[in-house]
Amino acid sequence: MQSDMEWKQISHEGILATFTKIHVPPEHFAVRQSLMPFSSIQFEPCPIGLLEVEGGLKIMGWMPKADVRKIKVGMKMKAMSQVLPDGNITIVLEPA
Repeated sequence: MQSDMEWKQISHEGILATFTKIHVPPEHFAVRQSLMPFSSIQFEPCPIGLLEVEGGLKIMGWMPKADVRKIKVGMKMKAMSQVLPDGNITIVLEPA
């Protein structure tokens, strides 16, 4: 199989274009606590955002460590890969 695609190095730093909060995040971002007899997970809102890097490319990523009250559109952030406990990889955004 042949492909016309090629790898291109891009910057991992950029400007936060937009964000929102996921109120029921994936289990790997949920806080584990004994709250109720039927659930061991406390669901805290987990923000996700779109990071605009060079050339206008946008990268979606989770912001699990971010304080939602301090996130601002236009703030400088960086994208990093994170290996999850199940071996899958996701993108996490953190302040630059």
